[in-house]
Amino acid sequence: MKTNWRYGLSPCIIRGLFWTVFLIITVLSLLPLGHPEFSPNDKVNHLIGWGALGALGCLGWSARLRLVVMLWFASFTLEGAQGLTTYRMFSLADAVANGAGLLIGLGLVSLWDRLKHRLHPTH
Repeated sequence: MKTNWRYGLSPCIIRGLFWTVFLIITVLSLLPLGHPEFSPNDKVNHLIGWGALGALGCLGWSARLRLVVMLWFASFTLEGAQGLTTYRMFSLADAVANGAGLLIGLGLVSLWDRLKHRLHPTH
């Protein structure tokens, strides 16, 4: 029986997770927080967060490259908004880490699709 569910999850669930992660990243980007203690490197945090967001976006929508480009512009917008606050600043290195995370997310989903197609060519 064929369903419209991708990757074992409803597209609505994947997209809901995407928007939840996007909201969390947005809030954490604009709050006056110090460096989180769970990771020793700020750029790693950016890479992981935006990588997860990119992967969820690529799982939830078919226009993957366009989505990744739009998300990278959104990350620049958030970095710019940080520069407008008195407690944060714009960081080009953060925007580059965000873009790298997005590309890693895109790459992982694309790799997953290729492996899935090779293992199950009829799906």
